[in-house]
Amino acid sequence: HRVRRRKDLRILCSEMFGLMSGGDLIECLRNMYKASRTFCIEEVLIAKLPYGQYYVADTGSDGGNTFAADVSDGMNFHIKGLGVGHNGPRIHHRGDGVMLRIKRNHKTSLDFWVTCGFECLRITGRNDTLDGNNTYSGAIPLQVSDMWGSLFKDLIISGYDNNANGAAISLYNDTAWTEKRALTT
Repeated sequence: HRVRRRKDLRILCSEMFGLMSGGDLIECLRNMYKASRTFCIEEVLIAKLPYGQYYVADTGSDGGNTFAADVSDGMNFHIKGLGVGHNGPRIHHRGDGVMLRIKRNHKTSLDFWVTCGFECLRITGRNDTLDGNNTYSGAIPLQVSDMWGSLFKDLIISGYDNNANGAAISLYNDTAWTEKRALTT
């Protein structure tokens, strides 16, 4: 994975991984997740762009290109946009399926209390040409499964017209239960 030499070893920010306007947020997050495990950093930062600019999270027409982080290793994972309140970086989600999923395997997890969070992000569902709303029936921006106390703070989610199989935020039980989430504005 691509990691730049950093002066501050306690910070992982998207700009350090080359993410720019129109760039692939999912691939950047995959690299940031790997680096978070290497450097034992539980929070990654997504840089805010100037007004009108955005990152793209393309999950594909089959929903096969999702970002999935597994916190069963005992380390939390928190994705935080840089901004003030809910005015964070803009993300355009095109395609079907889950854009960002964080999960814990209850059977193999090293820490029962491990958790995750999403904070200060502006997510808009978009069609394949990025000029209209996302109309895929399984399009879900955020999903958390099998953990206690996940955080959803200062989020704006819009532009999903037909997600009959999903929601803006999906709490999903796969190997155990998903409870005590915090939704704040």
